[in-house]
Amino acid sequence: MSIALNGLKKSWMIFALSLLLVRIAAAEVQTIVFDHGETKISQMLVTRGSEVNLKNDNPNAVYNISLINDKSGKRLVTVAEISAGSSVKVEFSKEGIYRLYYSLQPDDTQSADRYMLIKVIGALPA
Repeated sequence: MSIALNGLKKSWMIFALSLLLVRIAAAEVQTIVFDHGETKISQMLVTRGSEVNLKNDNPNAVYNISLINDKSGKRLVTVAEISAGSSVKVEFSKEGIYRLYYSLQPDDTQSADRYMLIKVIGALPA
């Protein structure tokens, strides 16, 4: 029983920390950095109305970038390429789950095997 309670306490502490980080980040532009490493899936939490900077700070370009609403399947943003050191700004006006797909190869139009889950939540109280 005590192991389960410790696990629950840790979950709540992580949740509280993530809310604190969102509150801090809500005051400034958040940045999503494209991962060129081994990680194929990552996650990010943003607040509704936040401006988000999609930044490629890696030495190679990223290709076939698509931002898709997870529930409706609607494609909200499509960018053919973001070159090394460049960025694109987007704003999330609605709450929900979004998927940001991208590829490391220019000819990989059919299967962007890397994506980021972006959870957009309502504004937090002051």
